[in-house]
Amino acid sequence: MRVCIVGAGIGGLTLAGGLLQHGHNVIVLERSATLRSAGAGLLLQQRALKQLDALGIRVQGQPFDGFSLGLQDGVPRVQNPGSGLAVTREALHQALTDAAVGADIRLGCSLIGWEMDDDTVRVHLDDGTTLTVDHLVGADGIGSVVRQQLSGRVIRQYAGYTCWRALTSHRVPLSRPCEYWGHGARVGLVPVKDGTYVYLTLNAPPRRRQAPPADIFASFGGPIADALASIPDDDWIQNDIDYLRGSVWGGGRVRLLGDAAHGFTPNLGQGACQAIDDAGQLIRYFGGEANQYPGPCRRRAWGFAAASNSLGMIAQSSGPLLNGIRDMMIRLMGAWIR
Repeated sequence: MRVCIVGAGIGGLTLAGGLLQHGHNVIVLERSATLRSAGAGLLLQQRALKQLDALGIRVQGQPFDGFSLGLQDGVPRVQNPGSGLAVTREALHQALTDAAVGADIRLGCSLIGWEMDDDTVRVHLDDGTTLTVDHLVGADGIGSVVRQQLSGRVIRQYAGYTCWRALTSHRVPLSRPCEYWGHGARVGLVPVKDGTYVYLTLNAPPRRRQAPPADIFASFGGPIADALASIPDDDWIQNDIDYLRGSVWGGGRVRLLGDAAHGFTPNLGQGACQAIDDAGQLIRYFGGEANQYPGPCRRRAWGFAAASNSLGMIAQSSGPLLNGIRDMMIRLMGAWIR
């Protein structure tokens, strides 16, 4: 079977590696001129790790046995269950790239359109060439060109806050990831193998490029100040938090996975995990081991999207009354759990 995958991100490369193991011919189209990761760090939950393990893919990272939640004073108050691996995007992307050796990966190559019939998909590229394949998979992210043609219109919604991400060699005195909630702002500290993955969020107008406002994040206490001081302004990667209204999974010989299918906000740390999950289900579907796609992925993606959007609204709240109630509940939960 000949499969064309649009996008060499986490979901696309996971799919490519799995299909190669089943003996399929795989072409990956990547519009960037280089094959590299975009971002800083992420969390892999057990579900995603099991999926990668089934494909023989190993990634180095920092194990964690739960998540902590704190407030602006920098004190972790609530311990939440869960376990997995905190990794850098570079480490994960390299492991997935190694697994995809043997695929025809075409860099600096963009899809401009496609046509599907009962037997094939004709894929038109920006260099004027056309590929004829058995299946086309859109793994091209929240701005998916494949989804655009499938659904006719992609409704991309700004969540109301922007995000900065960075890696630092500074090690925070934490044993597990912790997120701290302020007033319309958050700080996340995630211990990784060689330092700390740091992320910041702030209620802000969309599409405004800037360094993290020092006066706002300087008000956070605990280990946060030292972590922020270790990161130069130029090292921050800024992205506005967007999400897609509704999910589109495709049908016939054209399918979508990851953010292209169901882009949701990252508040639960499940985006990469869901992309890996989607890829695993699609591998099983193409191999005849599953009788449908997306199958259980649809329900999980819907649940994560709803919960993540709701959590983001609560975490980013800035009104004094709502913040007061929220912070009091977190303090009471922390005291009760202890």
